[in-house]
Amino acid sequence: MVLSVWLRSKLKPLHKQRFPVQFEGRRMTESSSESSTASIPVIPVNDEFAVAAQLHSEQMKSAAAMGFRAIINTRPDGEAGPDQPSHASIQAAAKAAGMEYVFIPIPPGTQTEADIQEMRAALKTLPRPMLGFCRSGNRVKRLYDLARSPQ
Repeated sequence: MVLSVWLRSKLKPLHKQRFPVQFEGRRMTESSSESSTASIPVIPVNDEFAVAAQLHSEQMKSAAAMGFRAIINTRPDGEAGPDQPSHASIQAAAKAAGMEYVFIPIPPGTQTEADIQEMRAALKTLPRPMLGFCRSGNRVKRLYDLARSPQ
């Protein structure tokens, strides 16, 4: 109970903030010079990790151009119905753009210790900086925080 209250207090300000940050010399902002379907509004967590809402395969080239080297997807396939892009299509686009990709499907509100351990393993092995996404960005941010907390 105390942990969830603490997490909510930390996530709420981040969810509302949108600010630029440097990743490998590239400035990330809400707007991009690329088409609106390829722009990526991100919420930087630190110099190594940022979160975003649902990403699409068309945005993977933009993510790579912004300097991201890895994508972490925590949104299960089909959560939003048939219009949600599959993780396989996003994975293929991420790899084609030269990024690594990890899929840790977590239904809302159901993070398990196994999910946290999988995220810890990903954080140890993936190149930085990383971009994590889910529906809103909150779920992947929560998982990131739990994976970095002392065991």
